[in-house]
Amino acid sequence: AGKSGGTPGSAYGGGTPGGNGMPGGVRLSMYANAPSDEVALEEFELAALDRMRVLKAIDEGMSRGKKPPEMEALIQAEADKYMRTTDPYNPNKAADDDAIQKDEVSHFALRLAYCRTEELRRWFLQQECALFRHRFKRLAGYAQAAFLLENQLDYRPITPEEFEGVKPGLMDVLKGQMRFEAANETMSL
Repeated sequence: AGKSGGTPGSAYGGGTPGGNGMPGGVRLSMYANAPSDEVALEEFELAALDRMRVLKAIDEGMSRGKKPPEMEALIQAEADKYMRTTDPYNPNKAADDDAIQKDEVSHFALRLAYCRTEELRRWFLQQECALFRHRFKRLAGYAQAAFLLENQLDYRPITPEEFEGVKPGLMDVLKGQMRFEAANETMSL
């Protein structure tokens, strides 16, 4: 199996350390392009099963009504155990390439498996969004900015006054995704 260090079109710096001008590049992907490397069937299956364990743990945590700090700890523990993505920067290049490949292969394997019905797609998207949020929050501020820039996401921080103006609409959105208590706790941070 070839190691790419990041699929071109992903936010991994396209296999070039520091591809975004930062040490090691941003280790977070928008999964715009499926990996093109050869992967052994056993690696494919194991990667998918490991990611599934993480996504199932996220689902169970949300079902049990865990608060945001508890969810962050749960996701990190599961990612540490199964995905080797505990740190957005990894000085061990070989391990980093393997982790990137595993992340991309597992995402696309499950994306394919969960595309059969709308309910499966919705479940997969909800868990992946939670995992993405967790990973994004763990990035340093400059890495978050680099990720947004790299992915051409138009972002401008808002003032506290602007936030208060949009807060009611944000609460409406959050209520659809989270329990009311979690939404209130998140918005009060």
